[in-house]
Amino acid sequence: LNPGGDKTGFEVMHDQLPESYFDIIGSSAAEFSLLYLGAIVLANLTGIVVQPHFIATGGGSAKTEYDARVGLVVGNFLKRFCTLGWVLTALIAATLYADVPALVKEPDLTWGYASMQLLGPGFRGLMLACLLAALMSSVDAQMVVGAGLIVRNLYVPFLRPQASERECLWLGRLTGVIVVAGSCFFALTFYDMLEQLELTFWFPLVFAA
Repeated sequence: LNPGGDKTGFEVMHDQLPESYFDIIGSSAAEFSLLYLGAIVLANLTGIVVQPHFIATGGGSAKTEYDARVGLVVGNFLKRFCTLGWVLTALIAATLYADVPALVKEPDLTWGYASMQLLGPGFRGLMLACLLAALMSSVDAQMVVGAGLIVRNLYVPFLRPQASERECLWLGRLTGVIVVAGSCFFALTFYDMLEQLELTFWFPLVFAA
């Protein structure tokens, strides 16, 4: 709203930020070129079929094939609207804190810094709880699907076809521990969030191909 004649938030945003920030591709000197974005799209189209949530929702938890198809398509389109909120939040933070040296040097700190500055004590806790909930939902999917893949596709068919359910259960638990330990290793090794995101693009191609 603009009741007093002052500039609106979006006008201030356009004044302070480079025009390339509002372009999907970005400037010619942007970190992500059009060719790179195209490669990411192709990689995700190939690797998405082996993602844990696709294995669980696409073939394991839906009542019928039609339910699985509708759920996957609608859910993926709804998630695209979430990205609009992510982009808008990043633009607002870039406008508000463009003069903070720590964020210029380390952009990965922007979300936490903005949460501390804009949210009160109760809402900060809610933000942290939401982040942990989203993380745990992804981790438990990785654990369950990873354990199932190892036990049912490697251990039982090739190593011990006569394995009991109890033995498979314990192996699944051990696999879950290994998956979590591996996740902790990568989290502590790669401090760059972009590098971690790129791993999710390229690593599934090994199995999907």
